[in-house]
Amino acid sequence: MRARDYEWNPAVSPSIYLHRRNTADWLSHTQCDYQHATPYEPAVTLTAATLLDESVTTSEHYRIEPEVANDGRMNSYQLSSEIQSLVVHTDSLLRERAHEIEAIVALRQMKESDTFQKGFMAAAEAPISLTRNLVTDPVGTLESIPLASAMC
Repeated sequence: MRARDYEWNPAVSPSIYLHRRNTADWLSHTQCDYQHATPYEPAVTLTAATLLDESVTTSEHYRIEPEVANDGRMNSYQLSSEIQSLVVHTDSLLRERAHEIEAIVALRQMKESDTFQKGFMAAAEAPISLTRNLVTDPVGTLESIPLASAMC
């Protein structure tokens, strides 16, 4: 702020003059000396075993590093799996991510099973079967569909 910005000017209302003067004073008194500033408190390192249930900390599909950083507000966990590795903040988000990893693994196992393959093939054959039945027996096919028989 320049000196002339807070000098008395009769054209400027007194409240604006005082505001400018107070702002200039405040700015002149708030100059920081960063060399003498106190450092932040260091982050505390905790152990995952003391913070979490054993059901969350042990799994064959993911690994939680035993060291947990705490910044005074929240815990930060290192979670790694075959899917990805990530840093998770807070206990509740860690439980959620662990549950998601377990669900992804279960879906992958289901996808590789014979039941999934058979269901996929049956779903792929359904439109073909419907088309074939429409050509060979159109009336019977339409009567077998509940919505179509309700319209007739």
